[in-house]
Amino acid sequence: MKSFFAYRKFADKKFFFRVQKLGWRIVGFWPGSDVIHKYQIVFAIFNCIQILIYGVFQINYCIANRDKLVLLLDTMTPMFTQITTAMKILFLIWKRKEVKMILDYLEKSFYRDHDEKLIKIHGKCARFSFLFALNLCIFANATNLFFWTLPAVKDCYRLIMGMERHYELPFKAVFPFDITMSPLFEFIFVASMWSGYITASGIFGGDGLFLGICSHLSGQFDVIGSRISTLIEQEIAQHESLERLTPKQNDHLYEKLKEIIVEHNLVIDLCGVMSKTFAPNVLIHFITSALITCICCLMIMLAEGASKLIFVNYIIASTTQVYVYAIGGTMLEDASTKIATKAYNFQWYKCNNRVQKQILMLITRAQRKTAINVPFLEATLETFGVVIRTAGSYITLLNTFL
Repeated sequence: MKSFFAYRKFADKKFFFRVQKLGWRIVGFWPGSDVIHKYQIVFAIFNCIQILIYGVFQINYCIANRDKLVLLLDTMTPMFTQITTAMKILFLIWKRKEVKMILDYLEKSFYRDHDEKLIKIHGKCARFSFLFALNLCIFANATNLFFWTLPAVKDCYRLIMGMERHYELPFKAVFPFDITMSPLFEFIFVASMWSGYITASGIFGGDGLFLGICSHLSGQFDVIGSRISTLIEQEIAQHESLERLTPKQNDHLYEKLKEIIVEHNLVIDLCGVMSKTFAPNVLIHFITSALITCICCLMIMLAEGASKLIFVNYIIASTTQVYVYAIGGTMLEDASTKIATKAYNFQWYKCNNRVQKQILMLITRAQRKTAINVPFLEATLETFGVVIRTAGSYITLLNTFL
C-alpha cells in the first residue's frame, strides 16, 4: 500500500491528469490534446445542450409539484448539479485555448525536471490531483448509478410480476407529451441516464481539472523555492568565510536569480490566466453549493429505504466538489507566499547592490499572494467554511417547514 502512494510512482507520465483525461474524453475531448477535431467539440457541446434541455423538463416537474416539498427537493438536487455542470463544461470549451496553454506549460515542466527534489515535488502534486479526482469520480458515478438503477429495478420487478408500470425516470421530469408509449419511454430513460453520466464525467473531469492545475501550479512555486534553496547552498554556503562576494561571483549569482525571477513571473502570469478562465465556474459552484448541500442533508432525513444511499453519496460528492475549489485556491496562496521566506534566507548582505535589489524585488512580489479571485469572494478554505455554515442555516430554516 505504501509503495502504491509513493511520490516516485506518481511522477510517471501516465499519472499526469490521468483521471481528468478520462472524464473529459467521455464528455467529448481532452483540452490538453494537440489535435482536437471539430466533431469532438460538437459532441461535447451536444452533451451539454442535452443536459440543459432535460433540465427544462425538470423545471416543469418542480413547477407542477411546487406544493409537495419532498418531491420538489428530490428533483432540485440533481437539476442544479446537472445544469451548473453543463454550464461549467461549456465555459471551459469556450476557454479551451487558455486551458491548453496552461496544461502545455505544466506538462513541459513535469517532464523537464530530472533533479530528485523536483521530481518529488511533481510526484506529490500528481498524487494529490489523482486521488482527489478519483474520489470525485467514484462518488459522482456511484450517485448516478443509484439514480438510474433504483427506478430500473422497480420497473423490471413490476414487469416480471405483471403489475402496472409507473414509468419512473432516473431524474424526475414532466414532458409536454405522453412518454408512456414504448419505445419512447425507454429512449427518454436512456437520455436521462446519459445526462447523469455526462454530469458525473463533467464533475471529475472539470472540477478535477481545476484542482489538478492548482496542485501543479503550486508545485511550480515549490520548484522555484527549491531552486532558490539550491542556489543558496551552491553559491553562498560555499563561501561562508567571505564577508563579500567577488564581482565575478555576484555576476554569476545575478544571472541565476534573473532566470528564477523570469520563471516566477511566468508562473504568476499563468495563475492569472487560470483565475480568469475558471472564475465563472468557481462563482457558479460556490453560489449553488450551499443550497445543494442543504437539500442533500434534508433528503437524507426525509428519504426512505435505498433512496437514502443516493443522497449519502450525493452529499459526499457535493462537499468534495466545494472542497476541491477551496483547497485549490488555498494551495496556490500558501505556495506563492512561501517563496518570500525562501528568498529572505538568502545571505543578501554578502552581495552587491544589484543582486540585493533582485532579492528585494523577489521578496516583495512573493508577499503578494496569488489567489483565485472571483466576484465577491476568494476560493479559500475560509470560503468553504462559510458555505458549510450557510448550508446549516438553510437546513435550520427549511426544517421549520417540515
